[in-house]
Amino acid sequence: MKLDIPVEQHVYQFLTSPEMFGGELPIKARKDTLLGMLLIMIAKKGPFDMDDFYASRFVPDMPASDKLKNLSVDTSFPMRKEFIEESNLLYIGALLGNMFEMFIIFYSMGYTARAGSERGAIARVYEQFMIDDDPIKQESLRAICKRYRGKVRENYKRAAVKKPSHSAQKPSQYA
Repeated sequence: MKLDIPVEQHVYQFLTSPEMFGGELPIKARKDTLLGMLLIMIAKKGPFDMDDFYASRFVPDMPASDKLKNLSVDTSFPMRKEFIEESNLLYIGALLGNMFEMFIIFYSMGYTARAGSERGAIARVYEQFMIDDDPIKQESLRAICKRYRGKVRENYKRAAVKKPSHSAQKPSQYA
């Protein structure tokens, strides 16, 4: 079944780059691929509302339709047409956008550790995946990376201050 998933322009360019799925459309999705599992989880299970569980992260907050591009996906597994609604496809597009952000975060962490430049990491991703997007989006991705890095450091500091449990404080009777 052929589906058109609305995604943002930079996510479309990322997914259709030669390093990801390639430029040949429609993208072939099997059950055992990440894209296939997303389609099964969201589009195949019927209309439902994820707002109760993932309101802060996965509610589709997509820009105007003139800024979206349809990613054509062809599934090799059967799906029920009556369960595939536009809102469910928007959820898949939002999840693919989150996947792009996670890729940027972890790529920039590795690149920064090696080369020392977070802006350089994001520019390198844009160059490698042939993404032509405005610099404001690149700066927002850099801010996302910075927030993530701050949260990780905060968690490490909390873990370092934490006192050991009562049983861990007592010396072992077998030592």
